[in-house]
Amino acid sequence: MKPVRVPEAYIDRLIAEDVGFGDLTTTALGIGDAAAAIRFTARHPVIACANEAATRVFRRFGAQPRLGPAPSAAA
Repeated sequence: MKPVRVPEAYIDRLIAEDVGFGDLTTTALGIGDAAAAIRFTARHPVIACANEAATRVFRRFGAQPRLGPAPSAAA
């Protein structure tokens, strides 16, 4: 399957739709400047889709995403 490049205009639209009027939770909790980390994991084997587009969205907000396999459950 040939990879599809998501246009920047589509990334702009996704962000505008999601945070058009700000992030109420972040504002209410006063955590907008706090450092954070996020990890997406699955309980069962999956095929991850759109991770390149998601990475670009995170980068727009100053994140430094890393894509890769999850650490071993034994670790």
